[in-house]
Amino acid sequence: MLSHNLIADFTPISACKSLIYLDLEFNLIKQPGQLERLKYFQKLNLADNKIEEINSITQPALEWLNLNNNYISTLQSPGGTHMLSNETLPLLKTLELRGNKLATIEDLSQMRKLEKLFLAQNKFVNLEGIEKFTNLKVLHLRSNLIKRIVMDNLSSLKALEYLNLRGNYLRRFSDLQAFDTLPSLKRLNIMENPIAEKEDYRQCAVAIIKRLKILDKERISKSERKEALEYIETKDFAEEDAVANQEEAQQEIEDDQKEEEDQKDEEDQQDEDDE
Repeated sequence: MLSHNLIADFTPISACKSLIYLDLEFNLIKQPGQLERLKYFQKLNLADNKIEEINSITQPALEWLNLNNNYISTLQSPGGTHMLSNETLPLLKTLELRGNKLATIEDLSQMRKLEKLFLAQNKFVNLEGIEKFTNLKVLHLRSNLIKRIVMDNLSSLKALEYLNLRGNYLRRFSDLQAFDTLPSLKRLNIMENPIAEKEDYRQCAVAIIKRLKILDKERISKSERKEALEYIETKDFAEEDAVANQEEAQQEIEDDQKEEEDQKDEEDQQDEDDE
């Protein structure tokens, strides 16, 4: 383990050709190069470094890659080449990219064999492209900017068992109906979303997502589901979602106004500095 040092270049490590696991967390690495000689890597931890971009990584034995808490905003080259792909990482099953600056799942579209994908604390606004990851069992998207769930994005994720969307901006009951298209989903976390603040949210979620076992870290009992199914018989979801649409529109207006005010404050401050 070489974590918590001041390593900026790990070229010398490439001489250790039999390495299976390398932990370089909390260092000063800007580019994970010089890995080609290490053909037996199974686990590589580069979390909490200074990585802004990635050149193509070729590791035929790598199963787990951790790039959490770096400064990565894209995984494509200027020419559109995907820096992470099944061709160069054929055995990779777990990819961790928490705490970066990614905004589009399309950047990962060549990694369709992944089983566990951790993308919390990025800048995703939707799940467009996630439908290509048909082997996913775990998907973690906590603390992003996701406002809506589209059924078409989820319907192909037949193996997905755990989904974490905590701390996003979901507010519609139609989003819950989209989760019901996931045949293997057992655990779901949507705490700290606007919809979770509704008084009858849990009852509706338990009734709508029929195969769910654990919601927001709390197990669902048979009696709870029975009561929830009885409750939603009188529920008007269309009316609820219409209200949610109005709330979202108002929130967008307020956000735009705040952005304009912040921009004006910055301009005023710049004018003062120039005087």
